[in-house]
Amino acid sequence: MKGIIDVLLEREASRDSALAAFGGGVVCDLTAFAASIYMRGMELILVPASLLAMVDASVGGKTGADYRGYKNLLGTFYPASRVLISTQLLSTLPDKEFSNGLAELIKHGLLAGGDLYKLICSRKKAVRQRDITLMEDLIASSLRVKIGIAEQDPCEQLGIRQQLNFGHTFAHALETSSGLKLSHGEAVAWGIGKALQAGVSIGITDAEYCREVISLLEYFGYPMDLQVPDTRAYLNAFKHDKKRRGNVVPFILQKGLADTLLYPLEMSVVEELVEKRHR
Repeated sequence: MKGIIDVLLEREASRDSALAAFGGGVVCDLTAFAASIYMRGMELILVPASLLAMVDASVGGKTGADYRGYKNLLGTFYPASRVLISTQLLSTLPDKEFSNGLAELIKHGLLAGGDLYKLICSRKKAVRQRDITLMEDLIASSLRVKIGIAEQDPCEQLGIRQQLNFGHTFAHALETSSGLKLSHGEAVAWGIGKALQAGVSIGITDAEYCREVISLLEYFGYPMDLQVPDTRAYLNAFKHDKKRRGNVVPFILQKGLADTLLYPLEMSVVEELVEKRHR
């Protein structure tokens, strides 16, 4: 962050200048954060180079930076003036990077249901093979889902936008307690599984739907049976969750496909969930 600000000063950038980012989610988030605070805001252009950045970091207006090991502890709301996406870049991604973004894309499918979810399920093999025409359709649909939700609640003041955190409350605590060594996609997929399992355990989520989604995520190679190495460290990470209000952490759960709700879970329930496998 300091390096970006230093370059802007050296180049004598003004509020009329534009700052562009070409790269993955971290590059987009840090660049957007810098653009939002430099002289109280300058033009921002994003060119996402990873699937994760294309379907997540490039739209919605959130910026973020990790601090002292905590995920996205710093950040602002600052949408880009332009977002330029080339799906040809997907062929350059390592498998792990493709999986990172795919987890977010699947999440949008679970939130919206309809054609997006059906397309992911019916063409799983083509998705895994990164069929360009298919991926163009999936990315466009995924963006419409995220933008549609974010526009209703741009600064997370109404609770609507919190739907986009589906799986993330579990995931961010895992990323933090593992020293940010786990990939975001793996953590989110695991977190979606845990959120669904939480819903089943308290009688909210349809058990068959939970099994269906976990099987889908397993098909794409996500480690759904991943174990939390240190439960105490994991639970401690919730103390720094941005959504925490007092001793209560609200979680995004689902009753079924496209049927999402905000629900506060007791930490005893969370502890029980992270100490057992999905199956």
